[in-house]
Amino acid sequence: GAAKAVSVTTSPSGLTVVVTYDGGETVPTDAGLHPVVATITDPNYAGSASDTLVVSQATQTLTFSSIGNVSAGTTVALNATASSGLPVTFSLVNGNATLVGANLTPLDSGGFTVRATQAGNTNFKSVSADQTVVQTARQAQSITFAAVSDHAATAAPFVLSASATSGLPVTFEVVSGPVSISGATVTLNGASGAVTIRA
Repeated sequence: GAAKAVSVTTSPSGLTVVVTYDGGETVPTDAGLHPVVATITDPNYAGSASDTLVVSQATQTLTFSSIGNVSAGTTVALNATASSGLPVTFSLVNGNATLVGANLTPLDSGGFTVRATQAGNTNFKSVSADQTVVQTARQAQSITFAAVSDHAATAAPFVLSASATSGLPVTFEVVSGPVSISGATVTLNGASGAVTIRA
């Protein structure tokens, strides 16, 4: 980004010299190979010399902000900056998650690795940094279990109803009482008594 001028000495010293870069007098600022010609313009002396000015790409660093604690199903915004000021992109290295731009959503509690990359340009080398979250927190959920009315011991089988806020399927089990259950269907065995079923 900064101008990279060459220094010229003459013999005898102090002679007037015109230096050109890439055929012009503008000092180069970009990385690359730049032909340089130095020509003496003193009325009493003549001479010139040529060489190549090599301007190397500069290195850059990335600052990748800590992702911190995340929960499955919750979107977090990634943040990273490059010392060059150039834009940073993100990619998912591994793990079960979705990544749209800088918005990451873990889909389970298994953990993931995200990479921040600055691809570089004419003047800056590329750079990347990874960040790994070993395990994400599982989201809490609740179950709505429809109330069950009293039934006679000889009543026909009936079906239970329950739903989870996560949308995942709900299963049932008998905790105690004279019944059996298959799926969501309860069958009474003819004996009286209190029944407890867990969803």
